[in-house]
Amino acid sequence: MVKDKKSLIEQSKWIIEQYKQPALVEEFVCGREFTIAIIGNENPKALPVIQVQIDGILDLNELFYTNARIRSDAIDYVCPSPAPQELQNLLQDLAIQTFNATECLDFARVDIRVDKKGNPYVLEINPLPSLSTDDVFGVLGKSLGVGYNRLILDILNAAIERYGLQ
Repeated sequence: MVKDKKSLIEQSKWIIEQYKQPALVEEFVCGREFTIAIIGNENPKALPVIQVQIDGILDLNELFYTNARIRSDAIDYVCPSPAPQELQNLLQDLAIQTFNATECLDFARVDIRVDKKGNPYVLEINPLPSLSTDDVFGVLGKSLGVGYNRLILDILNAAIERYGLQ
C-alpha cells in the first residue's frame, strides 16, 4: 500500500522491473473484509459469510493480509459473521453473481471488502481456494455442524453431476 505519488511511482517501478510486466494500481478499500465460499454449478449455493479478523480486529480499516500475517496466528476467520443479516445476504448474492460472471465450476471463494459507507467491493475470486482444514472450508464445516468431509463431498458431487456421472 502506498499513500503518496512518489511511493506509487517507486513501487510501480519495482514491480515492473521485478516481475517484467505492468503494475496494477487499485484504490485501497478501508473497511471490513469477508469471504464467501460457493459450491455448485447450475444453482450455485453461497455458504455462510465468514468475516476476516486480523490481530483480533474485525473492522480492519487499513489492515490487510501480508505474507508475515498469513504465516502467523494473526489471521482468524469468524463464522458466523457478526455482520447484519441484510449485509450478509447482499454479500452472498454478490458472491454468486461473481461466480457466475467468471464462469467458475464446482466451487470457489470470493473475497469482498465493505467500506465505511456499506459499499461492497469484490477483491478477488479464487476458483481454486485452499482446501486445508485450517482454512475457510474447515471453518465452515465446523460452523455448519456438518464437518469438513461433508463439504469436500459436496464439491466432488458438484463435479460428478456436472460430468453426468451420477
